[in-house]
This record gives sequence, structure tokens and C-alpha cells, in this order.
Amino acid sequence: MALWSFLRTPLLMDPPLASSKGQVRGIEQMLSEGRDCREVVTQLSAANKALE
Repeated sequence: MALWSFLRTPLLMDPPLASSKGQVRGIEQMLSEGRDCREVVTQLSAANKALE
């Protein structure tokens, strides 16, 4: 495999990291929608636990 194609190939992520990325995207969307702070804090807590 050429170096260029290797650099363009996505790396396999650790499942907890992939899950956390999805949660962070969800949190960003919640904030942009003006969702209730308690809901956002719940999601922040879940993302934090996934990274522990």
C-alpha cells in the first residue's frame, strides 16, 4: 500500500472512544437546539463515564 493511501485510510478506533465521539456530537446538537441543561448534563456525565 502506498504511503498516501495509508495516510488517507481511517484508523480503527477504540469502541469507547467512538461511542464518546458520538455522544459529544449529540451534546453539541443539544446545545445548538437550546435543550434543557439537565439533559445536557446527563449526556456529559455519560460521555465522561465512557472515557473512564
